[in-house]
Amino acid sequence: MLSKTSPLYWFGLICLLGFVGASLLVPLVLNEDPAYGFNVWRSMQQGGRFNELVYPNPLNPAADKSVFISWWSPGQYLLPAWWSLLTGWTHERSGLCLTVLFTVLGLWGWQKVWKQAGFQPAVITWSLFLMLTSRLTTINFLNYTGGETLIFGGAPWVIWLFRFGVPNPTRLFFTMLIGSLLCFVFKTSSSITLLSLVMVPATERLMAVFYTKKLTLDRTFWLTSIATGLAFVGYYALTQVFYLSKGTNPTAELNEAFELSYSVMDLVTFPTQYWLSSHDFVSQLGRLYSPFDASYIALLGQLVALGMLVFMVIGVVRLAKQHLHNLALFVAFYGIYTLFLGYFYGRAAEISFETRHFKMVAFLFLPLFLEVIWMRKKWAKHLVLSLLLICNTTYGLVTFALKKIEISQYPQAQNGFMLKYTAQQDVVRLQSIDKEGNLVLMTDPALALEITKARKYLFTYPPDFARKVGFAEKKYITQNRKLYIVYSKVMAADVKAPVLEAIFMNRTFTKIGETPYYHYYESQ
Repeated sequence: MLSKTSPLYWFGLICLLGFVGASLLVPLVLNEDPAYGFNVWRSMQQGGRFNELVYPNPLNPAADKSVFISWWSPGQYLLPAWWSLLTGWTHERSGLCLTVLFTVLGLWGWQKVWKQAGFQPAVITWSLFLMLTSRLTTINFLNYTGGETLIFGGAPWVIWLFRFGVPNPTRLFFTMLIGSLLCFVFKTSSSITLLSLVMVPATERLMAVFYTKKLTLDRTFWLTSIATGLAFVGYYALTQVFYLSKGTNPTAELNEAFELSYSVMDLVTFPTQYWLSSHDFVSQLGRLYSPFDASYIALLGQLVALGMLVFMVIGVVRLAKQHLHNLALFVAFYGIYTLFLGYFYGRAAEISFETRHFKMVAFLFLPLFLEVIWMRKKWAKHLVLSLLLICNTTYGLVTFALKKIEISQYPQAQNGFMLKYTAQQDVVRLQSIDKEGNLVLMTDPALALEITKARKYLFTYPPDFARKVGFAEKKYITQNRKLYIVYSKVMAADVKAPVLEAIFMNRTFTKIGETPYYHYYESQ
């Protein structure tokens, strides 16, 4: 992948081995999204149907109720669970094995894409190294992120298959359809990748008008557009009928009115924000300074990111004849991601505004940006590379080391994962209430996996999210059962008994304990 003659190859290999070694010593944390998936897997092991979460009926706890969890992909828990069945490893060790495999697959896939695209070897080497040491790659060796890890390894191969299939429309249709369906198993939101690829032929033809002064819609354009369009239609129909329609998803409930938020600016400047880590820096500085000062810092970060983006666009004009297809690929992804995510954010979809959702755009942007830098004078190239090494690589590696030290202080779960924001006393207290006949409501899906005897409800704060996913109700009737509430302080700093009594009808709650991370309530 990286050129073995480059020092970056050996430093990158050392970094990757360091990530793996550190994760063998300090196990991964289980992220919230795949944690819900492992709760589904627990239900399936106990006789539940495929991808359904089973929990006590809120109106009659003696009976069961189930919900199909279509909010997240099944692959993020099925792959490590199946690997554990085959090897006898814990889920955490299986998750780490998959993380290593899909990280290597992702780097290899991007190397193939960029080599196929005709980028310089030095640009490819630097791009792969910066990607490996970026915050959103190193975080996969801190937490088992499920779909984020899997799609990192799958998405570049869909792009490679797109370019590989273009000369043959039939091959293009089937490779796009099969590759995209496989990525859907990895991460449900991968649909936007295929939609972006559908727009590439039209984007390339429109951009060519700028240079040729005429619009050429030849046979290749029509066949490529039809093949990718039909692949998207088939993909959408299959995923809707056999998966998404069985439950809810983040875009199922939208506000009627569209409200443009300043946060959308993060989408516009994201390609440069990602590599400068400016979003993270602003968040950290915002905790140190007053909101007024932090707003100036945020504005400065946006202006710097926007300036670099404009610089890149101006520079790429000189490269366009050589890299027109590469630029069209980036513009298609950038446009689709910005428009669609901006639209859904404007209508309050349940999609968290996190940089991990836009990283595909940043990955496509980087080699184009470096190609522009390579055209500049040597001092300018060294300056930009130094800035990237400080803001991206150094920040990613230092943050990784500090987070590993923090994670090492937490207790380990039965499945091998570390229990973040949990103390040993929480594990002991949970064992004392995990008894047959008890009902336990948990707000942390990873910690909920420690409950093996009592019947449990999963919950969130605010409660609306859990209701939209489908595993929570507005009212619970749980008389004649001892009920415990284990409420995470990370979700809500303080929870009063009246809040719980409004949800659980005809119940009174008594606070029986508190730890640095959780509130404990009991109701007879």
